[in-house]
Amino acid sequence: MENNQNKNNNIAPNTDPLKKDVTSTYGDVIHPEDRITIKPLRTYADDIKNLVANDNVSMIKIAIAEEKKQEQQAKDDENLDPRSKKNINIFLLSGILIVLGCVAFAGVWYFMSEKNVQVTNTAPQKHIAIIPFDEENPIALNTFERKEVVSGLTSSQSKKYEDDTTLIYLPIIDQSGTTTSLVGVERFLSVLQTRAPEALVRALNPQFMFGLDRKGNQYKPFLLLKTDSLSQVYPGMLEWEPAMADDIGDIFFSKNDLIVPVQVSTSTGTGTSTSSSTPPVEIRNILADSLIFKDELVNNKDIRALRTKDGRLLMYYSFIGDKLVLIAKDFGTIAEISKRLATSQFTQ
Repeated sequence: MENNQNKNNNIAPNTDPLKKDVTSTYGDVIHPEDRITIKPLRTYADDIKNLVANDNVSMIKIAIAEEKKQEQQAKDDENLDPRSKKNINIFLLSGILIVLGCVAFAGVWYFMSEKNVQVTNTAPQKHIAIIPFDEENPIALNTFERKEVVSGLTSSQSKKYEDDTTLIYLPIIDQSGTTTSLVGVERFLSVLQTRAPEALVRALNPQFMFGLDRKGNQYKPFLLLKTDSLSQVYPGMLEWEPAMADDIGDIFFSKNDLIVPVQVSTSTGTGTSTSSSTPPVEIRNILADSLIFKDELVNNKDIRALRTKDGRLLMYYSFIGDKLVLIAKDFGTIAEISKRLATSQFTQ
């Protein structure tokens, strides 16, 4: 009994008497409060759990962003939708403008194509001619045929021009179609139904000049042709001579120029009297019968002249320089054209 009590008295204070003293057996005792806390190990299952949690957050963000994107796309589609009110107004306005434009174009086209007169003078416009000129009088034809061309050119010869005008340019404008164009030499010779050789026409430059040279109170017509090959033009002109006056003579002289006065004698009771008569003659008939071009020298210039039987000049042609062919009515035209060529920037 005493021994047990002694043993109990040996227990240190502030100790649990129920705890066994294992010091003697196992050494120092490690109490729970003195233990070091050890973190649990990171396992694959924990990683998967965290990843799923993070993915849930990302998926939510993606879903929200996608919803916003769809809302914006819906707004854009509404703006592009042809049924939207804004676009309907734009389409209506565009349609109205297109209709108005078509109406305006149709009105202009109708006005320009209206054929009220056969020959009209267009608004003043300077065309580039082979030589300088003083005045321009375009011959605009709504019907581009031989009769209208000849009528336009001959009627211009009797028109009143400015007092100081010496040389008038008559550009021929074809407005018979949907477009207006300046007539070139090939079409000009074609509409006059000339029999000019094809080699001659091919050797001519498209640009030509028909004009009037003033002599006193009269205006003498001339036709100026341009070429780069005089060696081809010269034989072509000789070949054209037999038909030239028939082809283009009516724009250089009239039928009255071909009428040769005929002396008619009549007998009366008191004697014999003589009078002159001028029977009508057709141009083509008299030219085909007897009139031919002949060589002449005028002011040291070689020409080929066509005269009546009584010596009156009808027309002639000559070469000026090495690029121009002049067909004219009056000899003075050669000097006028040569002077303008020598003193102008148009000299070729």
